[in-house]
Amino acid sequence: MHSCIHPHTSVLRRYSALKSLGEKKQCFNEYIQQKRNEEKEEERRKFKLVGASLHSTYASVCACVLEA
Repeated sequence: MHSCIHPHTSVLRRYSALKSLGEKKQCFNEYIQQKRNEEKEEERRKFKLVGASLHSTYASVCACVLEA
């Protein structure tokens, strides 16, 4: 596993330092996989926040209904 996963400028610099096509492909695939994982994690985080917000809204609505 290559430690080539960094911001774009570092990736390009490290990518050009790799000698074989196989190493370059592996580096690129690791970078793409990391980006996909980051996007999935961000999506999960947003979904969790929306769920928590929805739950608190539902709880406040129920409390209002029970008081009435």
